[in-house]
Amino acid sequence: MNTLKIDAVKRQKTKIAAILRVIVAVCIGFFGVKLLTNKDTTMNMATAWTFGVLFILAAIGIAVYTIYRFYSDYTSAHIRKESFDDDDRGNNR
Repeated sequence: MNTLKIDAVKRQKTKIAAILRVIVAVCIGFFGVKLLTNKDTTMNMATAWTFGVLFILAAIGIAVYTIYRFYSDYTSAHIRKESFDDDDRGNNR
């Protein structure tokens, strides 16, 4: 039996967590870009650029973590062959 079984609940939770992390990364990146492009501010431009770059780097870090975590969680949602061989043997008794 070479079929691949997938834990649907774990896969769905993985997708939802990835979507939420992407939303957070986009928001943080948006704030960073806004800080970099805002000319009418009372904040010192060097400070605005520093925080803007930090926010963009944080967004990139969150995006990389999201990709890594999604891949590892998604592959762990696959049920190994040894796990469902026991189930098959139990039903044949």
